[in-house]
Amino acid sequence: MLEHAYHEVKLRGKNQTKRRLVIEFEEGYDLLSVFLESEVTNFYEPIRKELLAVLNGEKEDGAFSGNHCRLSVMGDLSILWDDTAEDEIGNWCQLDSSDLLELVEEWKEKNDAFRQKQKEIEEKERVE
Repeated sequence: MLEHAYHEVKLRGKNQTKRRLVIEFEEGYDLLSVFLESEVTNFYEPIRKELLAVLNGEKEDGAFSGNHCRLSVMGDLSILWDDTAEDEIGNWCQLDSSDLLELVEEWKEKNDAFRQKQKEIEEKERVE
């Protein structure tokens, strides 16, 4: 699996600061970070379902198109494309489908735990 690291970032607005969890990969896999942070955060179940269907042999191939990225699952290989590129090709990367499924599930677990922790902190700050 690709080496990766999680970091917390602060987004400051006029009246508030929000914290977000981000994941970083080695050079050439920036789009994978975008895919996990955006698409998986918003569309976890359909993405997981597509990956599982192909990996379990229920489907020959699978696809998903979200707000920013497009995913093609072709057996053991998955390819991500940047759907917002002006040249209609844009940034892309490929990786093993089972590694992608593992990353999708790991991201979901870590991001859910991070969000829960942030919610508890915000509730505690409101009470004080």
